[in-house]
Amino acid sequence: MLFRSEYLRRPDARQPSHCVYIATPHRGAILYDLRKNWWPYPLLMGTGAAMQISPSDPFHRQPIPNLDVTGVIVGDIGEGSASIPGHDDGTVGVEEASLPGALDSITLPFGHTAISEREAMLRQVLSFLANGRFVHDAPNITR
Repeated sequence: MLFRSEYLRRPDARQPSHCVYIATPHRGAILYDLRKNWWPYPLLMGTGAAMQISPSDPFHRQPIPNLDVTGVIVGDIGEGSASIPGHDDGTVGVEEASLPGALDSITLPFGHTAISEREAMLRQVLSFLANGRFVHDAPNITR
């Protein structure tokens, strides 16, 4: 199983014109480290790519390719999880999902799972794919 941007590092990968990450823990997620020894974790998440979510995994020392065409959508519901320092989406911290060097980024007020089905997020993805930027003054951002 390929995790996140691993495909884009391959020599035979097609170079994207645009790339959007949605609520992705780019350098790992602290919540994983807090839960990795919980016995049901491997049953729920598997033992492959899910294990690379640890911030200490060597995978996270590799550069993330194509930042010049990358957009990042970060979820932020405030201090949703007491286990994650600062603001988060309930699963991934805002800092963990941020990606310095990306072409553009936007923060939306949604939780980690809910963000993937929100109309506002879909509109932002379409905007980035069409224009290379997000709409930062978009109306109805709460839907």
